[in-house]
Amino acid sequence: MRRVKRTIARYAWVLGIAAMFGIAATTSLVSPAGAQASSGTTRAQASASYTPAATGELDCNGFSPVQKPVRASNCTDIRGIQGVDNSNTWGGKFYDNGNYIGHDEPDTTFLSSAPGSGNNVSWNVTLGRDPAALPTDVAPGHDVSHWFQLSPAPWFSMALCDPNSYPQTPCTPESDSNAPTCFGVACTTAQSGGGSTFMEMQLYPPGNPPFVDSASCDDTHWCAALTIDSLECTTGFAQCNNNCEEPVNFGFIQRNGVPWQENGSVFMNPFLAEAIMKPLLPVVWSVSTASRA
Repeated sequence: MRRVKRTIARYAWVLGIAAMFGIAATTSLVSPAGAQASSGTTRAQASASYTPAATGELDCNGFSPVQKPVRASNCTDIRGIQGVDNSNTWGGKFYDNGNYIGHDEPDTTFLSSAPGSGNNVSWNVTLGRDPAALPTDVAPGHDVSHWFQLSPAPWFSMALCDPNSYPQTPCTPESDSNAPTCFGVACTTAQSGGGSTFMEMQLYPPGNPPFVDSASCDDTHWCAALTIDSLECTTGFAQCNNNCEEPVNFGFIQRNGVPWQENGSVFMNPFLAEAIMKPLLPVVWSVSTASRA
């Protein structure tokens, strides 16, 4: 699979095709202050030596020189800085170990000035149900299409406080002080805001398994996961950790609330009985997230 073709993490349409017959669901994303350090501000952890496994997700884009990826995928589309030219950004684009990772990323953004709206939001969505007929590819505009052909993962996102992520500065949970006050080539580190990482709740449609190298948990059920993408670069991408520029944390959402993992990899056999969503029953999720201090 070519890395320039997005797999799970990104061709996703936010709320783009939710109004189909299927599962009614309530999705809640909450970032509780209680998960933060008692001092109120989180700071980057001290560096330590680490010997990575032969395969893993040190770099979600799969370009780490010290580890092979579990699966080929492009993740967060990192915006470069126009006017800054170094080994990590030039021409207004960001490069991961010399590889351009940009891709189309349609989404829908809701802005609110209500207190708390940045870390506590709920959505009511209806997951699509595939037609009874199999997909066809004979009459453009009149073919039968299934969900996995339209989008591998509709998702909901939220920025989280993470001092170990770009621009690797201290951050204060539940505070507007984390927002950058400057964009562009002349910005200082102090103007670049608090360290931030990107969380997504991703919903995977049925019909295109296995998940280890494709987009579905099985042929008949939806399943879901949380991902958290960080960026180990300093202000202006002056320095990046080439061994793990965009590390990702990934976990399937289990109906019994117990995380599932086998042999250090969550990508192999993700769902069994507890991660799948039965297509004929209402499903309610309450998802809590917090930054990694």
